[in-house]
Amino acid sequence: GGIYLADNWTDLKEMGSEVPTGKAMDLMLKGEGFFKLTDKDEQAVRYTRAGNFRLNNEGYITTDNGKWFPVNSRGNRIFAGQNSQVSFNGNRGIDINGEPADQVMAVNFKSEDLPWLRKEGENLFVAEKKMEEGEFNGSLLVEYLEGSTVDMSREMVEMIQTQRNFDLNMRMITLQDQTLDRAVNQVGSVPL
Repeated sequence: GGIYLADNWTDLKEMGSEVPTGKAMDLMLKGEGFFKLTDKDEQAVRYTRAGNFRLNNEGYITTDNGKWFPVNSRGNRIFAGQNSQVSFNGNRGIDINGEPADQVMAVNFKSEDLPWLRKEGENLFVAEKKMEEGEFNGSLLVEYLEGSTVDMSREMVEMIQTQRNFDLNMRMITLQDQTLDRAVNQVGSVPL
């Protein structure tokens, strides 16, 4: 018996289901890899599999929350211009107002480097050590996002098991407490 802390890990090789959105700037990576992102100052780097991109008020392509920017093949933020029509193709190409303009950067890592990607929240990963960025060999699905890889039925079963284990441990503690109470209060009061 007892309670212990289990490891929390994410299988970065498992792909989620294809979820159609009908939005021209939604992209799904088909294959192992990540979109490479940068901050507004192009100093920090993050990685994500979430391809829900938007055009911000300044004319840059950005993540849905507006804090991070996908980078092009040169590692810079992608400027499309205000009120531009932006579309993507399955080869990571970006068309702005119907003209080919750039490519969104997607990278891959060696399997032994994947544990060095730490979850940061908001679907972002940060590299905890210098890792070589390999070429992304998959394709893009346009107007799709990647669904969750969580198996809800398995997670519910594990949660129920965890709750039952917790209840059993609480009962053991209560019984131990009652046993000690008897030992101190009843056995200790027996006349000699």
